[in-house]
Amino acid sequence: MRRAGEMPQGVLQGLELALYEVTDNILLHSQTEANSPSATGYVMAQYHKSEQRIAVAVFDLGQGIPSSLAKGGIRASSPSEALGVAIQRGVGDGAGAGNGLWMMERIVSRSSGSFELTSDGARYAVRHRQDSEVAAPAVSSVTPFKSGTTLVDFQLHTSRPLDIQAALDTDPINLWIDNHL
Repeated sequence: MRRAGEMPQGVLQGLELALYEVTDNILLHSQTEANSPSATGYVMAQYHKSEQRIAVAVFDLGQGIPSSLAKGGIRASSPSEALGVAIQRGVGDGAGAGNGLWMMERIVSRSSGSFELTSDGARYAVRHRQDSEVAAPAVSSVTPFKSGTTLVDFQLHTSRPLDIQAALDTDPINLWIDNHL
């Protein structure tokens, strides 16, 4: 993406933070047991230059969000409730800070993009159709692919700067610079 063209300030940093979190979730949370060789995850990303957006989909054949949260002592009455809880700040399975999905949703919302989280027959979606729109999340039931699977699908707009500090209420680490120092 760095070589694909000039991006407004903050867009690549937002993409890197979101990708880091969602791929880290595959490694940490998709396994049904620690260091399981059966954990499988897939990542697909596309840059739609003419539409000024980046689309990313991440899928894993792991334990699912409700089971992951249960390991951290968080019991939800339904998969839909589990998804709503999982995107809150500081909520996780106890193995990390629990801010990954919260951070992704905030970054995507700040860019007026879209964010979908699907696990165990439930989908949480936030879609911004206009820049000025404050989109309300929608939770729905979907046919599960397989119990325990999780899909994170998000799109960032690349037409304007993305204020990461305002999105996260803090000044995050620049992962690209940090990894190259």
